[in-house]
Amino acid sequence: MFECIRGVESLGTEFALPTCDNFFNIFHPYDPIAYRIEPLINPRMRDVKPSLIPHHKGRKRMHLGMSFICVSI
Repeated sequence: MFECIRGVESLGTEFALPTCDNFFNIFHPYDPIAYRIEPLINPRMRDVKPSLIPHHKGRKRMHLGMSFICVSI
């Protein structure tokens, strides 16, 4: 993705990658170098919170499960 936008000053709502129609920005919320691409494309997306993707086995993620247990104690 970054090679495709090298030299581009700003991304607009009409931006498209040359080799694919869709782009999914999936990142771990605690990854120190991950960031959201959406606000670069549309500044109004700055105020929209990222969605949480459910765990692949249907369980809660460890940090959410621990948080729930600590609150219930």
